[in-house]
Amino acid sequence: MPEGLKPGTWLTTEASMTEQETSPLPTFHPVFEKQLAVAHEMLEIRGFFDSRGGRAAVVLMTRAQEGFCVLNAWMSPANESLTHIELVSMWRARDGQRAMLLVETSSTRSEIASQPAASHAVVLGTNAQRVWKAFESNSMGLAFDPQPNTVALLGAGEPLFLDSTGQFHARPAPKDSATGPEGTPPACPKTPNKPLGEIKSDPNGDDSDLAIGQWIPTDEASKLYRYWDTDDRAKVVFRKLLTVDGQEVEAAGIAGMDAVVVFLSPASKGFCVLNSRYWAWGGNGVYASSSWWLPKNQKLAVLLLGLTFEYHHGVAPEDPREESGGIALTLDGLRVRRASEKELALAQASQTPK
Repeated sequence: MPEGLKPGTWLTTEASMTEQETSPLPTFHPVFEKQLAVAHEMLEIRGFFDSRGGRAAVVLMTRAQEGFCVLNAWMSPANESLTHIELVSMWRARDGQRAMLLVETSSTRSEIASQPAASHAVVLGTNAQRVWKAFESNSMGLAFDPQPNTVALLGAGEPLFLDSTGQFHARPAPKDSATGPEGTPPACPKTPNKPLGEIKSDPNGDDSDLAIGQWIPTDEASKLYRYWDTDDRAKVVFRKLLTVDGQEVEAAGIAGMDAVVVFLSPASKGFCVLNSRYWAWGGNGVYASSSWWLPKNQKLAVLLLGLTFEYHHGVAPEDPREESGGIALTLDGLRVRRASEKELALAQASQTPK
C-alpha cells in the first residue's frame, strides 16, 4: 500500500487527484467517484485503475480542511493484471451508521497469458471511522438485497447475511429443518401449495420438473433450470429474498432458451421447493423482467413477471419477431398462487410513476 494512502494520512485536494506528481497514485487514472453520508460524515469513495500495471484501488476518505483524510484503501493483488473495475452498488443501514460497497473486477493472470479472464468481487464495509473487508469471492453477478434490519448478499450460491460484526455469513438452517439419516435428503415440510397448471392468460407456461416439496442442495442450484449446463444464454434474471407473514422465502428467475421462476424456503443444507413455473420456448430465447409489490403489513408479496419470447431469425418481414407474455404470482406466507385481480391491480398501480 502506498505510504500516502495509509489510514489517517491527510491529502491536499490536488494530491487526491491521480496523474499528479504529488499524488500517492501518480500512474493511476480515476474510474469512479461517489459520495455517501455515513454516521453523519460525508465519505468520498474513489476508484482508480493503473493501465500500466493493471492494478486497481478503492480509496475512502473524509473531507478535511483544504483536502481529505484517508480512512483506508483497498488495492488488488500485485500478481493480477486487471482489465475492469466497477462499483456495482452501495447499501447503507437504515440508521445510517454503516455502509457496504460492492466492487467487482475482472482480470487475466499475468503468469498464464492464455488463462481465461478471472472474476473477483469484494465487499468493503465502513462506519466512517474505519474500513474493513466484509466479503471476498472469485465470482461476479453479486447483488445487495435489503432485508428487515440487515442486508443480504445474493450470488450463485447460498444467500449470505450481514451479521453484527460487519461480516457476511450463511444463515444457520432453521432448527426445525428435518434432517434424514446419513446419505438421505432432508424431508421438506408440507405446505398448502398446488401446481399452477394450465392458465389461459399464460399459454406458454406450464408446471416445471421441480416437484413441490422437493429438496435442492445448496451446491446444486443448477437443478432449478434443466438446461443450465448446456444453454449458453442461461442467466439468473433475479433473486429476491422476502419475509412475508413471518416466513422467509427466496424467489429466483432464470431465462435463456427457456425460462423458469421458482419459490424456495430455506432448509438444512439447501432449499425446499414451494412452487414453480416453466416456459419451454427455444426459438431465439426468452427475456424476462420482474417487479415486486408488498403491502404495508408485509402479509403477502406479488411478483409481476414480464416475458418476451423471440422467434428464430429468418421469418418473413410481415411475420412477428416476438410475442409478449407474463404472469402475476402472489406469495402468501409459504403458499404461492395466482394473484387475484385486486392484488394485480394494486401491484400494477405501484409501478406507475407518480
